[in-house]
Amino acid sequence: LRPKVFMVSPSGSFARGWDIAVAVGLVLTAILTPFQVVFVEAGMGFSFVVDRCLDAFFLLDMIVSFLRPQKQVYQGRVTPPPSTYTGVALKYLVGWFTIDLLS
Repeated sequence: LRPKVFMVSPSGSFARGWDIAVAVGLVLTAILTPFQVVFVEAGMGFSFVVDRCLDAFFLLDMIVSFLRPQKQVYQGRVTPPPSTYTGVALKYLVGWFTIDLLS
């Protein structure tokens, strides 16, 4: 069997670091968005650049989510995460994908 080269281990150091980066991105969004709505005029300034960087980061997060298996809990039992790209992608598509896309 060939190893899944691009599959992200859900318990690996990359996943932990990525989760922290996503949390920081969410906190920045939660702080900056109300500030920008109230105090910043629309335009192509620094605020615009920061927003586009955050948008790009969250788009990258969606791509990583297609490569990162998640544990499945069903009726109190934890089942192993999918081990194929198709299984991981389908699990993401029927789970968080719509919410991520709309946000």
